[in-house]
Order: sequence, then C-alpha cells, then structure tokens
Amino acid sequence: MITTENIKKIIEDCNKAGFSIKVPDIAYILMRNVFEDKFVTFCLMFPTEASEAHFKVYEEQDKVKYLLRYMTTHGYNVSMKSQDSEELSFEENKNEIIKLISETQKALDDGAIEAKDALKIQADLRCKLTDKFKVNDTSVAQYVVVQEHCNHICEFTGHECVLPKEYLMEKFNLVEKSN
Repeated sequence: MITTENIKKIIEDCNKAGFSIKVPDIAYILMRNVFEDKFVTFCLMFPTEASEAHFKVYEEQDKVKYLLRYMTTHGYNVSMKSQDSEELSFEENKNEIIKLISETQKALDDGAIEAKDALKIQADLRCKLTDKFKVNDTSVAQYVVVQEHCNHICEFTGHECVLPKEYLMEKFNLVEKSN
C-alpha cells in the first residue's frame, strides 16, 4: 500500500533528480503490473493521449524509466507475477493442477495410460488440491441432525427432562407460529 506521504516523497526525490513527475505517472507505474497489456493501463491513466504512438513515446521517456527504476528499488513497484523467475502464483498453481487432472482423464480415454495409473495420478492430484489449496469437494454436503433429548432442566433436582409442547405453550403463554 502506498500512502500520500510516500507519493510526496517520490515526487520530491524525482524532482531532485531532475524529472517532473506527477501523480498519474506514479499511478501508471503501479497499475502497469495489474493489467497484462501495458497499453490498457496507459489508456486508463491518460485517456486524452490514448494512442499507440503516444504510448510508445511515453514508455521511452527518461522520467518514466527513472520512476520505474526508483519505485522498484524502493519496494513500491511489486509485480503481480514475478517477471524474473519461473515462479507461479497461487491461482496459477491451482489451475495447473486442475488442468493436469483433466489431461490425465483425457490420456486414460485415449489409452495412453492404464486405468490404475490414471486413478493413482488423479487421487494424488486431488489430494494436493485439497491439502494445498483448500479446495473442497462440493458434490455432497452431509449434515448430522441431532434431536434434543431434553427441553427443560428441573429447578428442584437439576435433572434434564422433556416437557410436552402443550405444557410449555400454556406455562409461557406461547402461540404456535403459523407458516
């Protein structure tokens, strides 16, 4: 999260370095990692200049390159997906495992693998999905209904007891709810 104080400090530091930075420039650098296409971010931040030509000129400006480098080195520009490594995000891993399950089924249908191997692979993948990603099997929800075995505690003996519904309605002046 970036605060107003952080933005002021970024603008001051960039001005000291000789670059005229404004808040939309900072917002562009922050948002360019959210959208896969940087041109979309440019169009959102600068709608009056939304053309490919303006975008290319803007990206090549020294102030943008400096601001990108500054925000990256100071920890403000955190990418949504690591660009430098082959790491996968949480959702990407989950989607890959789900895809592997369907590919295993397809390989079984095509006869590329035997049924026992396919079942073992699918069971392992499903266990990983459940354990690592907290994916629950939503096919059958099981409920246990427990009937109350008592509805009153005797004030003299302290024992649990069952009183008839009619008695309770009369004693506490209750009226049966009509549906």
